[in-house]
This record gives sequence, C-alpha cells and structure tokens, in this order.
Amino acid sequence: MPATPFIGRAEELAEITGAWTAQTGAASGNGPRVVLVTGEAGSGKSRLVAEVLERLDPPPPVVLAGAARTLGAAPHDWLASVLSGHPLDGGVPAELAQRSPAPGAGTRLAPAAMLRAAVDVVRTLLDGRCGVLVVEDLHDLDPASLTLIGELAATAALPALLLVTTRPPQEAAFAPAAARTLRRLSGAPSVVRAHLAPFNARETAELIEAHRGGAPAPETVRALLTRTGGNPFWLTELVTARGDLAGAPLPAHVAGLLVEPLAGEPALVGRVARAAALLGDPVETDVLVHVCEGEIEPALRRLLDLGMLVIAPDLAPAGPLRFRHPLLRDALARSALPSERARVHGLARALAVELGDDAALARHAAALGRLGEASAAAVRGAQASLAAGLPDAALELVDLGLRAGDPADPARPDPTRRDLARVGAAAAFVAGRFTAAERHAADWLRQAADPAGRSDAHRLLAEIRWCLADRAGHLAALADARAALTAPGDSTGSGGAAAGVGARQAAAEAASALRLSEPAQVVPLAEAAMVVAERTGESIASAGVTLGTALAFSGAHDRGVALLHACRQIAEHDRDPVTVGRAVNNLVAVSLPRLGDVTGRRLFDEAMAAIGRAGLEFCAGRTTALGVAHALRTGDLSRAETLVWSRLPIETDPVERVRFAATAGLLAVERGDDPLAVRLLARADGEGRDVGLVRVLRVAVAARGVHPVDPALALADCVGRCRPARLVEAARWALHGGVPAATVEDLVGDAVGAAPQLRLLLAVAAGRDAAAVDLLPAALHHGHPARPNHGDQTRPDHRDPGRSNHSNPTRPDHGDPRRLDHGDAGRLDHGGPGRPNHAGPGRPNHRDAGRLDHGDAGRLDHGDPAAVGGGGGGTVEVVEAAPYDAAVHTAVAHALLRLGRAGDARQHAERAVALLVHWPGWRLAEAETLLHSLRAGGDLTAREIEVLGCLAAGMSNQQVASSLGISIRTVTVHVSNLLRKTGAASRTEAAMWAVRHRVVTPS
Repeated sequence: MPATPFIGRAEELAEITGAWTAQTGAASGNGPRVVLVTGEAGSGKSRLVAEVLERLDPPPPVVLAGAARTLGAAPHDWLASVLSGHPLDGGVPAELAQRSPAPGAGTRLAPAAMLRAAVDVVRTLLDGRCGVLVVEDLHDLDPASLTLIGELAATAALPALLLVTTRPPQEAAFAPAAARTLRRLSGAPSVVRAHLAPFNARETAELIEAHRGGAPAPETVRALLTRTGGNPFWLTELVTARGDLAGAPLPAHVAGLLVEPLAGEPALVGRVARAAALLGDPVETDVLVHVCEGEIEPALRRLLDLGMLVIAPDLAPAGPLRFRHPLLRDALARSALPSERARVHGLARALAVELGDDAALARHAAALGRLGEASAAAVRGAQASLAAGLPDAALELVDLGLRAGDPADPARPDPTRRDLARVGAAAAFVAGRFTAAERHAADWLRQAADPAGRSDAHRLLAEIRWCLADRAGHLAALADARAALTAPGDSTGSGGAAAGVGARQAAAEAASALRLSEPAQVVPLAEAAMVVAERTGESIASAGVTLGTALAFSGAHDRGVALLHACRQIAEHDRDPVTVGRAVNNLVAVSLPRLGDVTGRRLFDEAMAAIGRAGLEFCAGRTTALGVAHALRTGDLSRAETLVWSRLPIETDPVERVRFAATAGLLAVERGDDPLAVRLLARADGEGRDVGLVRVLRVAVAARGVHPVDPALALADCVGRCRPARLVEAARWALHGGVPAATVEDLVGDAVGAAPQLRLLLAVAAGRDAAAVDLLPAALHHGHPARPNHGDQTRPDHRDPGRSNHSNPTRPDHGDPRRLDHGDAGRLDHGGPGRPNHAGPGRPNHRDAGRLDHGDAGRLDHGDPAAVGGGGGGTVEVVEAAPYDAAVHTAVAHALLRLGRAGDARQHAERAVALLVHWPGWRLAEAETLLHSLRAGGDLTAREIEVLGCLAAGMSNQQVASSLGISIRTVTVHVSNLLRKTGAASRTEAAMWAVRHRVVTPS
C-alpha cells in the first residue's frame, strides 16, 4: 500500500511558512510568533506540522518538539518530552525532565520558580538561535505545561516560532486550563490561525486515487464523504482497508477506534450513545428520552464534550444534535448487544406508530423483523421525505422497503414494490444518482399496469437517459410515453386521471422542444401546455418554467423572470422538487449573464444554497457551470477553479463530468500547471466522449509543449469536429504555441472572418500591425452583451462522436457559453420526439439569440474561459471574458510598440494587467513583463524601431546606415538611445529585448 501523500492544506502551509519567514527576519526583541493549528481529531494537524518542518526555508537550526504522554497527562509533560533526548546538567531541575532527582538534590522548587526555570531551560536550548517550538496536542497537556506554553508565547526576546496544534478546548483533559491557554495564545501580538476543515470532494478523490489508482467514480466519492464527513484520518482508514469503499461494513479496528472515547465513561453515557445511534441521525432528543427512560442531559453534554455529537441548529425542529459523521453512528450501533437493540427498536417502533412517523416506523419495524409493516411504511415515509426535500433519506427508505419486501419474482405485480420503485426513481433522480434512478424506473415500468402509470414511468426514464447522455434513448422513451396514452384498450381515455397525464405530457413536450428548438418557437407550445394544465386542474408550474425560460431568452426577459419566480413558488407549494430545481436553475441562467461580479455572485450563491437545502443534486452541476462561466467572464481564476473542482469529483452526469474535466485542464494551463493539465486531458479522454472542449484542451497542452502532438496537428483535428466557437478558441491556443499565422488561418477558414478577436491576434502574429490596431474596436465589442445567445458550443452529438456537431457543416454555431440547459434536463415529464417544427421558412432570424444547436440538446457551454458563441447571420460572438480582452490589449500593445507608439502601447499593457489582477498565470506574466519593459524603455520612435530591427538582424552600423539611408553618425545616436531606453548593456542585449517583446520578428 503506498504511503499517504500530503493532500490539500496548501493555504495553511503557505501561511505557516510565511510566519517563519517573518520570524527569521524580525528583530529579536519582538518575541515569538505563534501559529495555532486547530481541528477535530484526525483532521491532519500532525501531518501538517511534519510537512511544515520539512519545507521551512531557511531550515531551523533547532526544533524543540514535545507532546503529552499517551496514557494520561503528568506534570511538565511537554518540556519532559523535549528534554527526553538531552543529557541533564545541574541547571535543569529533575522535576522538569520527569526524572528521579540525583542523590543529595535540593528541595523541590515552588510552582512559580519552576515556571521561571522551565522558561530558562527553553531559552538555553535555543541558545540565541531562531528555532521552532512544536507543541503537539495542546488539549492533552497537563496544567503546568499549559502554563509554560502561555508564558513562552508572552516572553519577549524569545527567538522562536511557536507552532501549536489542538482540538477544541472542551475536548481537553484539563478543559478550563486549556481554554485559558488558548485565549492567551490567541491574544499574542503575532498570531496566525489555521483551522483544518474536513476534506472536500477534490481532496477526497485525490486520497482515493493515491491509494486505489485511477480517478474514483463520483458515487464512491460521494458515499465516502458522507460516511466520514471528510475526516482525513477516517477516510484513510477506509481507503486502506480492503473491500467496497461505498457500503462495506466497518473494519473491526475502525469500529474499535471510533468507540474508544467511551472507555472509562459512566455506563449511562455509553447507553445513551448506543441508543441514539440505533434511533438514527439527527438525534431526536424527545424520542431518546422515551427510549432511555430517564434523565439523559448529562450524558448528552458529555457526548458533546467528547466530540461524538455536534450541535446543528439548522436541523431543528427535527433535532439540533447529530453525530459528527455517520461512520461514528454505524460503529456505535454495531456495538449494541442484541437485547439492547431489541429493546430500543421496540420502544421506538411503538412511539413511531403513536406519532405517525412512517420513516421511523419503517426502520424500527425492519430491525425487529416485521417486514410487511416495514415495507408499507417505507413507501409512505419515502414519499414524505422526498416532498420535504430529503431525497437521499427517501432513497434509503426505498432500499429498506425493497429489502424487506417479498423476494419472489420482481416482475410479478406487487403494488408495494411498484410504489417503492416509483418514489425510488424520482428520489434517485432528484439526488443526481442517475444510474440508480434508471434501475428503479425500469422496475416501475415493469410493475405499472395502467396506461397513465406507464406514461409517467416512460417520461421519467426519458429524463434519466438524458442525464446519462443517451439522447436517442431519451427521445425513444418520450415517444413511448406518448404512445402509452393512446394504447388500445385504454379504459381511462376520457377520465380526469388521463387528462392530467395528458397535461403533463404537453408540458414535457414543450420542455423537450426548448432543448431542440429556438426559444421563440417554444413559446406557443408552452402557452398551450399551460392552458391544458389549467383546464385539467394540473399544476402550471412545469409548463410555466418552460414558458418563462423561453420568454427570457427570446427578448421578453422581465416577463420571463417574473413567471419563473411565480412558478418556483407554485412548485414549492406543490412540493415538486424537480420543478423547483428547474426554476432555480433557469433563473440563474437567464439572469447571471446580465449581472456584474458582486450581484452575480450573490445570485449564484443563493441559488446553490437553495439547491443544497433541498438536495437537488440533479441540477447542481448545471447551475455550478453557470457560476464557472460567470467567474471566467469576470476574470476570477481562483473562484472558477474552486467551482469546477467542487463538482468534478462528484458529478454523475457523464457529459457534464467530461466538460468539467476539460475546463479544469484549461484552467490549469492558464495558471501554468501543465502537469495537472496533462493528467486532466488523459482523464477527459478516458471518458470516451467526443466533446469539443476536450479537443481545445489538447491544442492547449500541445501549445505549451507538454503533449507529444504538434499544436498544428491538434488544431487540424478540430476542423470538421468542433463548432466554429471551439475552433476559434483552439486557433488562439495554436497561435500561443507558435503555429504560424498563415497555417492557422488556412486551417480555421471561415471562422476567422467571423471572429474579430482572432483576426486581430492573427494580424499581430503576422506582423500586420496597422491592420491589428484597426481591428481593436471590433475585437473589444462583444456583439449584443445584453441579450445572450442560447446554445451550447461544446457538446457534440454524443450518439455519433465521429461526426460534426451540425447537420450542415457550414451552419454557424449559435451557442453561448452563458446559456444554461434551458430545456433543463431536470423535469421528469418532458415531451417526446416528433414534435413538428413550428417555425416555417419565413421564421424570423434571432440575430442576437440564435437557435439552439440541435446536435447538442441545449447544454450550457460552461467549459472554458474563452468560450465563444454564434449569433445569427454567421457571426461568432465573443463573450466578455476579462482574460481574453486582456489578450487583445497585450497583442495590440506589441503592435503599437512596433509602430513606434510606445505611449499608446503602455496604456494597453496597463489595461491588460488591470484585467488580469485576479488571473494569475502566464497571461499576467506576459502582460507585466511587457509593461515593465515599456516603463523602463520609454517611448521608442518609429526610426528607433527600424534601427532595432536591423540590430536584431545582426547588421553593423554601416549596414544599418546603408539599409535605412541615414548617416553612420545618426545610427550611432539611435543605438545609444536604444541602449538607454531598453536598459540593455550591449547591441546584442538590445536585439534580444526586441525579439522578446515582439518589437521585431526573429528571422
């Protein structure tokens, strides 16, 4: 088994090493700098300290590291641990070293004298050198050691970095003393706080990959995060154990470690902990009191002090207490004796019957072997949980009910199994578990006997297949849903139930059309669906979300947004989580492109909070993609990376996952992390999907020289396979990789004329500087920024990866990376194929909206910072992205410099640097280098540019004079001015400066 690598904690590591740098450069009288590292047990505090000590620069000449003894704290533990490898001399009291006093030693020192002696010992060990004092697990230290640590932090002229790790003070062996010491450390003049949070999805995936090899499945990452709460220690314990990571029983040693804190505690504490674990999470204290039949508050307080329970006010009124992580609850429940289990489950079942709590009744009845009762209660409990916004809880009850049900032939009609499959399919879909949802939907379809039920099952199956990137299956299932309503022998043809299903089908077909047609075409379909819904008494929310989205994207923005808000409220009232998710998702889609950095971020954060509260994982990826696109437009690289990595390890939509991988790769290239970009390209290729963004990433890594493919060949591979928008972006990267402008222009063809930014970059690369400057206004004009485009530029027809994204290769791409999946794969009752095209030959040309890319089914193009979309009329509209505007300014600055307009060039270089203030990487480095040179070199005249070109060509003064028709004396003056303005020491350095800053083109 490989050693566990150091994962995450980069910010904390940088903060601590920065504190060491500051300490080594500070005056000796400023006292020690304190670094306080906090976190729960197993959060990686000791591992961080080890990494810090290895990476300190300069290395500390002395490190004094100490900790409490393993079994119970004793006086002066920390200093005794420090002194364990040092011989004692007469100046060190034996008590401080926890050693037997020498024969004839004097009397024991008073506590105050002992403290002063301890401080003197530490100062002596440092010997005037700037060292590091490491205090591991302050919470375990004895009061004397705690007092010493506080005194050291306040001691002036102590040349040291005091590095302290600790858990919360309530978990300390001597809690009041530990709290006082922590307050004193926190108030030190120079203190750095580093709190180690649980691992996030990216860090969890990296840990699994390090031990198991290969990128883990999203379901595995999700399950492991849920089981451990992201605690690095428990994650490592499960990953290094054999077996299935997602659901295997706890290894015995892990279970023992989890319940070990209860050793030595009163019997009541253990009994309450086990009862709470058997009852479930969160802890419902009223039920726990009933089951334990006595006063339990002291035991609960002790479990809080031990860190086994935590307070979670957001869970009220269900119960404000919960276990720190499910792994702990599993271990405690496993430790209960059979008799204890039977008693707790019996009392809890009786109370659940009395309270009408179906979810609890299902769990406790199953534990008691009352399988029929458990299965029936699981149906009701799962339905209630799904309506309450708890799809994961609903799915757990469905699985419980299926296990408790009749194990006979699953195809045999069984109403209970049918209902479980129906709610299971819906819950799994809402939770983003599309594979499980497909399995449950297929089971529902086998069990459904009436046409209405079969139609609903087919529609849900269609939505699941859409999210699994099976477009053909999606369309086929929609056709089956329509056919089920008109099947021979349908006895409900004119009934209210059938009418309701017909309304759902109409709403579904309108939503499906929005994926495949122009938004303006969808408006009459959605309006008709709303009319049918009102006439039959069905909710108008689903059709209204489609109509509002179509209106917002076809020009009636305010009306569309108002309708989306109203339909969201209706869906929330109806407890329809799928339509709520659609509304939230689409509100972000239609609004975010119009908003600036602050207001846009607020809108996105509010939407993600709503999605998180209701467990709407099915649309979390698409909504995150919108936030990524917004971060890219505003030039915030760190935020874009954070959002991408928050979804990539756990994204279950296969197309969204590969696009997140490609996006992460492009962002890694932007930052200059080429090895990571290469790994992400391999990961994206491993998904086996022909997505245009992956081809762009291949060109990008080739342009950086870290891929065996030549960038020109990689660009050629994009031709005919990527939409014009992606082709333009790939061409930019090829230029960055040194592909000649003529070659790029030949390859990308007509896309050049449609993209002013690309034409400008090509002109600069080819030395057509005057033409480049003339293109500047068009390159910085982004078409119609107030009315975004609607399609997606990246996702090819994934059913046929070999063909182009367009039925007509010459048709321009009308997509916009800002556009969400406005068909919104979230609704489970969308219409089917065969919908007629309501726009005739004379339909209007939506010049700013464009039509959806029919080969791509309307997914958002979130995947790259330079995404461009097509407007009508064959144009390629450039999205307002700060990094790419900065690239234009940098290129124009080079052109202006060659034209002898250094003052104007400097203004554009300054603008580029300003746009890239939140975009660290090679673009910023290039712009800053150019700006620095312009400020240092001053203004170069047109004649000086010509002379500089001659110097770069290796000409002598005589040759320069002959070439330019000027005197040798004049050449000498120009050369002298050039050396002064460029800061060069020789003609050769001046020539190199000219080539480096593109003032001349190397021959």
